[in-house]
Amino acid sequence: MKDPVGQPRVCAHRGGAGLAPENTLAACRRSLRAGVRWLEVDVRQTADGVPVLIHDEAVDRTTDGRGLVRQMTFGQLRTLDAGGWFGEKYRGERVPSLEELLELLLQDPGAGAYVEVKGTGPEAELLTGQVLEMVRRAGLVERVRLASFDAGPLRTAAQVLPEMVRVALEEPFDTGDPLELVRSRQAHVWGPHHRRAGQQALATAHRAQVGVYTWTVNDPQEAVRLWHRGLGQHPEDAVATDFPERILATLREAETGRV
Repeated sequence: MKDPVGQPRVCAHRGGAGLAPENTLAACRRSLRAGVRWLEVDVRQTADGVPVLIHDEAVDRTTDGRGLVRQMTFGQLRTLDAGGWFGEKYRGERVPSLEELLELLLQDPGAGAYVEVKGTGPEAELLTGQVLEMVRRAGLVERVRLASFDAGPLRTAAQVLPEMVRVALEEPFDTGDPLELVRSRQAHVWGPHHRRAGQQALATAHRAQVGVYTWTVNDPQEAVRLWHRGLGQHPEDAVATDFPERILATLREAETGRV
């Protein structure tokens, strides 16, 4: 299923955090079944060097365990329940590896993913190198976007795999020049909080051939407003949302004039 013509792509934030436990294969599969073509996930590294899908430094909020991801082996992490907190239906869901996500994409030729590298410094840059190599080996470079709030992973990607589209995420209260952020981090896409994506900012980015990835848009009417302001005029324009089914349906209705 393609995105509405001239509209931003709809991206399932943390796999679809409003639909199922965040950053799990259950969330990703549910989003894909709903016709959403793009997933967004967060990646960190275990103590034994395995890239895994999890947002926080610690496992406390989204599993039944305690401790830091980087101090746990992949085997230890896999013993934790990453779904029971969301609902009994998801009890027993595990923290997935990045490899499992890539396998899911390979099973669905129309799907793509934004992979956000978490962390900073040498550890994040090492993780970036792993991510890039795994994506390259899987033949998924055209269907994966690398995103980060930190400059290091983006610059590493620009050197190692320059053909991969890179998203420079912006902190929520940043008031700097978006084009300078994208340029200095050797990215292709500006990633602001959606409140920063006004009509003038969108037009400025598009004139510079820069795409705009807005986060996190959970109000369907805000997604429509962003579209009316010009989001969707660049092929890399996107809205990231915890409720991708809802946003996708509303944009389709807006396209046909029913909203």
